Amino acid sequence: MSKLKTFSKKNRFWMILAAIVVLGYAAYSVFGHNKPTVVYATAAVTKGNLVTTVIGTGQVSPLNQINVQPQASGQVTAVDVSAGQYVSAGQTLFVVDQQSARVQLQQAQASLQSAESSLANAKADLALTEQQQNLAVNNAYENLLNSGIAATPNSNNYSTATPTITGTYTGDATGTYVITLHTISGYKPDNFSISGLENVDNITINQNGTSIPFGSHGLYIQFPSGISLNDSWTVTIPNPNAANYLSNYNAYQSALQAKALAVQSAEAAVTSSEDTVTSAQASLSAAQLQLQNTVVTAPFSGQVAAVNVIVGQSTQSSSTVTLITPEKIAEISLNEIDAAKVKVGQKATLTFAALPNLTLPGTVAELDELGTVSQGVVTYDAKVALDGNASQVKPGMSVTATIVTNTAKDVLMVPNSAVRSRGNKSFVQVIGSDGKTASQEVQTGASNDTMTQIVSGLTEGEKVVTVSLSAAAASQTAATPAAGGNGRAFFGGGGKGF
Repeated sequence: MSKLKTFSKKNRFWMILAAIVVLGYAAYSVFGHNKPTVVYATAAVTKGNLVTTVIGTGQVSPLNQINVQPQASGQVTAVDVSAGQYVSAGQTLFVVDQQSARVQLQQAQASLQSAESSLANAKADLALTEQQQNLAVNNAYENLLNSGIAATPNSNNYSTATPTITGTYTGDATGTYVITLHTISGYKPDNFSISGLENVDNITINQNGTSIPFGSHGLYIQFPSGISLNDSWTVTIPNPNAANYLSNYNAYQSALQAKALAVQSAEAAVTSSEDTVTSAQASLSAAQLQLQNTVVTAPFSGQVAAVNVIVGQSTQSSSTVTLITPEKIAEISLNEIDAAKVKVGQKATLTFAALPNLTLPGTVAELDELGTVSQGVVTYDAKVALDGNASQVKPGMSVTATIVTNTAKDVLMVPNSAVRSRGNKSFVQVIGSDGKTASQEVQTGASNDTMTQIVSGLTEGEKVVTVSLSAAAASQTAATPAAGGNGRAFFGGGGKGF
């Protein structure tokens, strides 16, 4: 019995010792010998062109589609096209009866000719009226200026002799002449001067007492005997003291008023005639348009899609020829984030669900300013013009447009997975020549689905971390590629960083 107890105690000791050894070995394996190792997937900083795009889907439509309707009513007299036919801009599609329109055009042309003749007569009458009235006013004014022209002696004259003024004053100015006697011999006056309206010195006096020209405006002066040296006289034009001054003044004012009334009446006749011509021209234009509207033409070059007119049929709202252009556009929808990046003129690539082997270039032609809200989602419609006319592309086909919104040329870039953000700053993990990693702040620019532009903080060729894994995870990942690929894209370069 005692031997059995002794054996049990010894057994228990060795079992406890074995357990301590096993636990120690396990602890050594976990915390010492098998310490986990971190493995990095890396990519080099490269330089190239970074293209940013957005994608929209929609349908193909003709650039232009229109139902051409007649603007004139009447019976259709000719149909010149058929469905499927290609026509040029301005080509006749069909014709409506023109008889009534031609009669109206002839009447309008005759009315315009009559109005233009009346206008020519009114203008000629205005010119004649102005000529006649100007002559009457000039005659009245000349009579006024020549009212009782006479020489008035200066109060300081030595003699009372007064020269005689004859002739007709032909000048336009009003004012005075001052006549002053002079001498060359020093004993008696033998010349005179005039000042005021005209200035002339040393005019010789005819000793025989005959008249001599007085200035250059048609007046003459005759000096009597008995004049004294240095005597002077004043001739006022017009002479307000003349007996006929008032009557001549009133006649001149009446001539001015008569001219104003006559010219105003003649001008009113011209204005009325001009209005008549304008009205006649408008009537002629309307008649020409009416005749023009009887010939229905193609507003643009395209293909006749349908003809809904028949010769002999009266025109109505359904009398149309449908035209479509060979040029086509892609009408697509964009979400509000993508629409903010799209501008008219940007280039696009178009693919078609029904034509998997066809890719066409395009250009953004229009973008709606107002979005459409449906179930809380805002979308914007855009039109992308096809830069090329592929005949196999039909209106109504589904289309996908990939629009290039930005191209950053010759820039540094890294895979998107290499960039981390903390607050408002961006960082990457750079692997040094010693294999150690260091956090590096960078300034980023444009980005697309795969790459991000690096504006500053890195140089071309540097290695950056795209993914970090434990050795066990890396081994498992390498042994089990992702579905649908060989796993290389996950590490941004075939896993060479391992």
